[in-house]
Amino acid sequence: MIDLVLGACVGLLAGLLTAGGWWRSRSGSRELAQLVEQSGEIAIHACRRNGEIVLWNAAAERLYGLAANAVIGRKLHELLLPEAEHLPFRLDNERLFDGGRASAPFADIAATLPDGRHILVRSTPMRLGYRGETLVFRLDTDLSVQDALRQQLMGARARLRALSQLPQVGLFETDAGGLLRESSPLFERLAGATRGEHWARLAVPEDAARLADGEAAARRGSPSELELRIRNGQERRLRVQLAAVSEAGTAGGSLVGLAEDISAMRTAEAALRESESKFSRIFHLMPELVMITSQRDGVLLEANDAWEALSGWPRHEAIGRNTRELGLWPTDLDREAMLHRIAEEGGFAGLLDFRRRDGSPLRAEAYVRRIEFAGEPCLLSIVRDVSAAQRLADEAEHARRALLASEAMFAGAFEANPDYISITRASDGKILHANSAFTQLTLWPREQALGMTTIELGLWAYEEDRARVLKQLQRDGTVRDSPATLRRRDGVLRSCLMNTAMFDIEGESCLLAIVRDITTQQETEAAHRESEARFAAFFDMAPIGLVVTDTDGRFERVNQRWCDLFGWSVEEAAGHTTDELSPRHFDDRPARQRMYEELMEVGATTLADLQLRDREDRPVFVTMRGRRIRIGDRERLLWSVEDVGALRAAQARIEELNAGLEVRVSERTRELSEALERLERAQDNLVRAEKLAALGGLVAGIAHDLNTPIGNCVMAASSFRELTRELHEAASGGTLRRSSLERYMSDALGVADVLDRGLARASTLISSFKQVAADQTSEQRRNFRLGQLIDEILLMLAPSLKRARLRVERSIAEDIWLDSYPGPLGQVITNLVTNALAHAFDEQPEGVLRIAGERAGEDEVALRIEDNGAGIPAELLEKVFAPFFTTKREKGGTGLGLHIVSSLVRQKLGGRVEARSQPGEGTTFVIRLPVHAPADTPGEDLTQTEIFSSVTQTYGSEHS
Repeated sequence: MIDLVLGACVGLLAGLLTAGGWWRSRSGSRELAQLVEQSGEIAIHACRRNGEIVLWNAAAERLYGLAANAVIGRKLHELLLPEAEHLPFRLDNERLFDGGRASAPFADIAATLPDGRHILVRSTPMRLGYRGETLVFRLDTDLSVQDALRQQLMGARARLRALSQLPQVGLFETDAGGLLRESSPLFERLAGATRGEHWARLAVPEDAARLADGEAAARRGSPSELELRIRNGQERRLRVQLAAVSEAGTAGGSLVGLAEDISAMRTAEAALRESESKFSRIFHLMPELVMITSQRDGVLLEANDAWEALSGWPRHEAIGRNTRELGLWPTDLDREAMLHRIAEEGGFAGLLDFRRRDGSPLRAEAYVRRIEFAGEPCLLSIVRDVSAAQRLADEAEHARRALLASEAMFAGAFEANPDYISITRASDGKILHANSAFTQLTLWPREQALGMTTIELGLWAYEEDRARVLKQLQRDGTVRDSPATLRRRDGVLRSCLMNTAMFDIEGESCLLAIVRDITTQQETEAAHRESEARFAAFFDMAPIGLVVTDTDGRFERVNQRWCDLFGWSVEEAAGHTTDELSPRHFDDRPARQRMYEELMEVGATTLADLQLRDREDRPVFVTMRGRRIRIGDRERLLWSVEDVGALRAAQARIEELNAGLEVRVSERTRELSEALERLERAQDNLVRAEKLAALGGLVAGIAHDLNTPIGNCVMAASSFRELTRELHEAASGGTLRRSSLERYMSDALGVADVLDRGLARASTLISSFKQVAADQTSEQRRNFRLGQLIDEILLMLAPSLKRARLRVERSIAEDIWLDSYPGPLGQVITNLVTNALAHAFDEQPEGVLRIAGERAGEDEVALRIEDNGAGIPAELLEKVFAPFFTTKREKGGTGLGLHIVSSLVRQKLGGRVEARSQPGEGTTFVIRLPVHAPADTPGEDLTQTEIFSSVTQTYGSEHS
């Protein structure tokens, strides 16, 4: 379909090209511009020979997410294509301008959007004149549209197949004379006709005129639909749809028709009218209050006979008045809150407070759903008085029997119930009906569940639950609140309460099951019990004395620490006040009164130093504070008592120590010296942490690059598994064909190719990373080629460079070999590149980083790393290698990156490094290294375990 649209647009533009120079005129250019703008969903743009964009229509803005004023004047290939595609695009564009043809009539290109996403676009180029100059016009379409059309076509084919299999539909075709040329067996059975017979003679004589009019209309090109009576042993009603098919060389053409047996439908319509009458009777017999109100203004449109008993309003007085006039809502806020929930969730289920006519309150359980009533959006409400539970139980049983008598009434109440309800046939256990709560609880769509058993759906997590329910049902006829564990479609287990009863539908025994999910309730109760257990454990094991009293100061609970402090047991303290335990326990009456008043006024007391007395009348020095708390619906006082006797003794000791001031000064001097040593060690640890951070950046980069090939492999493996499953099903079902096997082999080879390329890419990345990781973690000395080391480092940094849009230019002599330490040298290069990323290009959208290496004599190599960024002011240039110096501390800079560079180059590699810069002209770092590094010095190395942990953690976060 996309190719047809593109072909039409290309043909139209080609016609403009040859229309007598019309397109070169001012009016022609204006109309061409209007055509470009009104091209609908086809993105059209035009560019000059160098790729500079001249036209960009609204469809192109929607496709690429770029406004016309942002792209006019910019080069198309630099805007949308990766750098590797720039040269082929320019050559193809120039070939078109020079009068040649493009390399292909169209091209599928991967365009990069401003947000970083990639889309596959089919682009069709052609050369046209526009406003006095020659341009290359391109028509671009998103291939995702083609995929959508393909899916629609597949859906249409599936619907056609399903239509041909319907038991009430037959297909037929006649020739120009009305004789049956082709007919399906179903049509022949419905109409009692055979090929060669005139199809119009099948209808009863009363329908002949209507049939002739419909046939004439179809031959005039207007498809028609007829309803006919066919006498085929017995009178049968058919709905026939006719359409004419033009045939070359044939006058009049043939007719194709679709016949559907609607005899049962007409019978069902009569039954529906009878069912509606039954619904009206059942509606008024229901014991619950059922009412229908206008969603727009709350006017009561219909209510059953239970209305007056529950609300106190006679039905004839209430209908036509809104609920606010009837005073049903205590406040308007209650009604607005319910309407808000209905607007968000499509319905409401829960407890509501109403007001009867006499003003008495009514607590009710309400279920509300949106319905269409007399063509108006309305609310169907079922209200149950929960203040009389037994009466409601009786009325619910009565309502259940009444609901079974009417399908329409049953559907409303059935769907409004928040619990899972299903009806199964007792003879074979197949589910006949289920409400929407069934799908919410089990995650099985009703359409799939109907006709299956609970065993086939795997709903029973444990067979013993099912056996217990069936045994009780056979013994008692009903099951009430029986606990059971159900398994959802996704495998998650849910705790439920089951209620089951037997009843008959048209003489057939069935089971009604009502299942309530109590998983959340159980989890809440378990969490509450766990919280209480944690509080009890904390209370009893607290290292300070804790006491809970009522507002009169009577002990309700004390912990063991309080008993240890004062000598009374838990049993002796319970139910008594402090005065009852001992009048001298808290004999500082003013302090006690002050704390109590403060506690009752502000809810908590400040910390107070007190002297209490224990059971033996011995003084106990404590700090005490209190807080007012609520336990359930009761207010209680929580007191904490901490023994500070040891603290008092320590304070006395401190006073004695103050006499030896000179000794303390000497001790403090020694402690400061130790602190200085610790500070120096901390500085070394920070340096090592900076190394770890740099390695972490490499790990994140390689993990990101690994994600794409490995993700492709996972997708290919998943596709291969699906292909194999389909082949296995075909082989098991005996429908395997040679074409299916050949298609499977072709697809399998494609999957293998994807796996091979993806794993090869991953292997290359891992090999490079292993070498860099081994170098940076081991710090072993070896012979290596400088250019290869730099290539491996740049491969690890590729993701960061790509995100920063930084172009790297490398110029390294291939014959430079070093006998040195590749790990530290790699750390130096990594730090310099990441330093440029962080500091050099703050205000530049793109930058260039040049890395050059050459010999500087027999025994020395010069390595230059320079950028074209912002540069470094002269007053800061001399500080760049100082530890902890950074201009990005607010963004997390540590100031150790270049300090590590200087330390590694001088101490480990035996070389020297210098920085050169001018503001606005970029920065250059020159490193001079000996070909043979000096002897190794001891240092701290990263372990393989640390590297492996860093790789797995980083890749895991990227892949998830």
